[in-house]
Amino acid sequence: MIDSIKFEIPYLIDPSNLSISSQRINNSGELISENYILNSLRITLNYFSHKTYIEGSIRKFKFGKCALDDLTDNDFEEIFNGIASQLQVTPETVWNAKLIRVDIGYTMSTAIPVEQLNTPLL
Repeated sequence: MIDSIKFEIPYLIDPSNLSISSQRINNSGELISENYILNSLRITLNYFSHKTYIEGSIRKFKFGKCALDDLTDNDFEEIFNGIASQLQVTPETVWNAKLIRVDIGYTMSTAIPVEQLNTPLL
């Protein structure tokens, strides 16, 4: 199951479409603006490279914080189109973005409810 992703849009999206939650200069001297309005996804505008980065948990974006549901092909389409809508860019912009990182996980079923587990499983 795919959980977290990071992808790059090769230009800066219009920052007026976002309410910027923080601005900082990173170690490379690049001005970075960040926004967390997309639930679990962080939007980073890099003014030096003129790129937009989107990263975070697409499962949490779709299902909320404590979901154990897996994503379907239709969910991916809905998520990517939803991101495009919130960023006010075309869906093709998000679908054609450069994929930088994908985190893959596995949901385990246990005989004991997860809430009762006090020690790591592995």
